[in-house]
Amino acid sequence: MCLLCKKYWSKMGASSPYNKRIRRDFRRINVERMMDLSKMIAKVVKLLEWILALLLFLSIVFILAQVICRYVLRSPLSWTEQTSRYLFIWMIMLGAPITFYRKNPMSFDLLVQSLPAKFKYAVELFAIILIILFSMYYGYQAITLAAKVMGRYTTGVEVPLTFMYSSMAVSNLLIILVMSDQLRIHLGMLKKQTPHQNYGQ
Repeated sequence: MCLLCKKYWSKMGASSPYNKRIRRDFRRINVERMMDLSKMIAKVVKLLEWILALLLFLSIVFILAQVICRYVLRSPLSWTEQTSRYLFIWMIMLGAPITFYRKNPMSFDLLVQSLPAKFKYAVELFAIILIILFSMYYGYQAITLAAKVMGRYTTGVEVPLTFMYSSMAVSNLLIILVMSDQLRIHLGMLKKQTPHQNYGQ
């Protein structure tokens, strides 16, 4: 297909209606691919929200069970507090990609908002690249740490430590996925392509 396009390009010229239609079709295909990726990420984020809701529900149930058993039945459970703590860790790690997807991380953007549009765009692009690089480094370190503690278990509940430390790797992998899509959108804006307008809404 590319060789055929080059052949017609050389014969008919870049300004011919045929080549203009080819460029327009390629731009439309690129935009559709970006939108498909954004839709896929939106579904992943929706799944994460349901998982977070389930983890929060289980955490509340375990805490209530601990309170009832400790102060009503006078027979405290030994595993509910520790399990709730581990669920809380996973909730934090799975909530981080959603925060970046919704573009709601805590930030001080007073100076950025006062910048001209071009400088504001450059700062946002730099921030996205920096987040991706940091997530790659952090995710690599998390995978390394999870591999080192393989075969070891926590005291009490005896949950594999690999399961706990893998939450950081999963979180950073999802953050990289979300921020890579945002990077594609920003680069698409740079090329004057129409980005996915509903991203993060």
